[in-house]
Parts: sequence; structure tokens; C-alpha cells
Amino acid sequence: MRKVSTIILYDENLNLLFQHRDSQAPTIPNQWAHFGGGMKEKETPLQCVKRECFEELEYELKNPEFVEKISYPDQIFYLYVEKYDGSPFQVHEGDKAGWFSIDEIKNLNLHYKIDYISKKAIEYLVNKNS
Repeated sequence: MRKVSTIILYDENLNLLFQHRDSQAPTIPNQWAHFGGGMKEKETPLQCVKRECFEELEYELKNPEFVEKISYPDQIFYLYVEKYDGSPFQVHEGDKAGWFSIDEIKNLNLHYKIDYISKKAIEYLVNKNS
């Protein structure tokens, strides 16, 4: 079973950062998704999310918050969120990044797994900030 750690950066207005996957992406090409990726052998979910975020964004996570472990028959996702600190980043995977409000996210055409994970992150952030 594939294990994946994913990070959702958010800003002070609860806009979330998404990755637009390019046409060459091995999974869900040409769609918006989250930054992150598969865990290596003997790697913890936290180590994985920090590594993947740096590889894909050149952004060093400071204090990622674990939200939830989400299981599917073929994958396990470890969901993390972190407030974006304003440091510059450079997209190295996918063709671009985009900030979206909660309302805008509802209108994105997302793969069902990405949609569910996004909803879990939003629920966590709204509860945390209320």
C-alpha cells in the first residue's frame, strides 16, 4: 500500500495553496492537487512531508501540524497544514501553484481523494481559527 504525506499551506485569510499538475504527471494529470508525495522506506510521515515540500517548492516547513490519517484501499494519506510565512518558493513539480479561497476551492474540479482531503483540511482550519 502506498503511503503519501501531503501539505497544505494556508495564509492569514485561509487561502490554501494548490499545485496544478502538468500533463506528464503520473497521477491525476492536468488537475489541481496538493504538494507532497510518497514515503520512502523507513521515513516517517513528518520526514516525508518536509522532504517533499522542499523538493517541490524549495520551501522549508517550520511547524507542520498533523491533521489526520486518511485511508483508502490503495493509499494512506497523512495530511499536514502549516501557515505560510511569506518566504519565497519555487514550483519544481507541476506547472504552477495557486492560492484559492475556501469558496473558490468548492468550485474546483478535484479528484475525489483531493476533494475529500481538502475538505478535511478546511474543516480543521476553520475550527482552529474560530
